[in-house]
Amino acid sequence: MSASALIQVRALTKNYGDVPAVKGIDFEVHAGEVFGLLGPNGAGKTTTVEILEGLRPRSGGEVSVLGFDPGLQSKQLKDRIGVCLQSTNLPEKIRVREAIDLFRDLYTRSVDGDALLKRLSLWEKREAQYGQLSGGQKQRVALALALLNDPQLLFLDEPSAGLDPQARLEIHELIGELRKESVVSSRYRMATRCRGETPTSLFSATIAASSLCKPAVRPAHWWTW
Repeated sequence: MSASALIQVRALTKNYGDVPAVKGIDFEVHAGEVFGLLGPNGAGKTTTVEILEGLRPRSGGEVSVLGFDPGLQSKQLKDRIGVCLQSTNLPEKIRVREAIDLFRDLYTRSVDGDALLKRLSLWEKREAQYGQLSGGQKQRVALALALLNDPQLLFLDEPSAGLDPQARLEIHELIGELRKESVVSSRYRMATRCRGETPTSLFSATIAASSLCKPAVRPAHWWTW
């Protein structure tokens, strides 16, 4: 495995009984990359990412995330990563500021919550109840919660799925800004184009090299939306 890679996966497998969900995949993610797993439903994207996040045990292979084995050191790993789900459901009456304060206490380190709300254009909504927010604003709150512990690695689960075009663009722009500070791993499946290096496609639980979009020029980083 490469010493410089922040995520290293070798021969990763996951079986549910006799059914293989992931069949021996290999990949690496380096600092500054926006890394995307693309593929149809059932290809193994969710299973792969949940293994990387320390949420699901693997059946075989080697996995290293920030130098930790997610299967053995999940507690240490979770303190250093951020996870933004496709749909984050908070109590309808919790206020944005209260959610920030609550989640900040779950970590051993945290950033300035007020500064984070201002950065994500949520400062004026800090006293608003979660149920009063628009879809785009709720997703911004989810991003804020994922960034509270100043993560070295940020996982995004289809961060703009189901949002209107304007809200989707805003989320993409935010992710572009975050790329300058941390690695972003996204499972946003509805990619319409490739920017820079190619995304990784999962098909039938294996990485299908023949399905990759190959640009003529390979800049330093690549994007998947």
